[in-house]
Amino acid sequence: MESSQLIENPVRNPPWLKWVTAFLFLVTVGNVSAMFIPAFSGNLPHVSLLIGVYLFSGLLFMSIWLLREKDKSTGFIVGFLFSLIITYSVEFVAAYYKEVKKIEVEAAVEEVNKALPKMLDEETRIDMISIDTSLYNYYFYMTVINQLLSEIDVGYMDKRYKEVMIPLECSKNELQYFLLEGYSFNYVYKDKSGKPVRTYVLKSDDCA
Repeated sequence: MESSQLIENPVRNPPWLKWVTAFLFLVTVGNVSAMFIPAFSGNLPHVSLLIGVYLFSGLLFMSIWLLREKDKSTGFIVGFLFSLIITYSVEFVAAYYKEVKKIEVEAAVEEVNKALPKMLDEETRIDMISIDTSLYNYYFYMTVINQLLSEIDVGYMDKRYKEVMIPLECSKNELQYFLLEGYSFNYVYKDKSGKPVRTYVLKSDDCA
């Protein structure tokens, strides 16, 4: 008498799962790469990329775990942990390169100040420049050397700033970089006795 045997057929994964996994792999790699690109410039990626890396990594590892016939929830957890590692790595890289840029900019400002003060024209002397990398402010300190505050035509200065200075400064390539980074340029004028006259602020919107 032959005993009957129960033969269990293994559950096979659908053939399209491999293609989905390959697609998710490519999307995840692209998303991770896109996160590191701004980090190497000292900037954090857009929040949509952060959301994407958690979503696609979770789905990718779920698919991998399904292909290996393991618990998909475990795969999602692994994907989440992978995303955390990527996020912290991107933040570390961005912080490092931001500090490198800060040091380079401050060194460049110090180098420029070695050649100051100097005359810009017959009436105006630039005394020094400074930068506040934490508040994204660039300062130019200038003196109207031949006049007191009471003698200066402030209205003319305002008009000249709008009609001449803004177009001139916005045309300088070296300023465009800082404006795109979110810096503001502050032109601080004082009279020959050291009294404040005007402070003009140039932002990226002024060059639009």
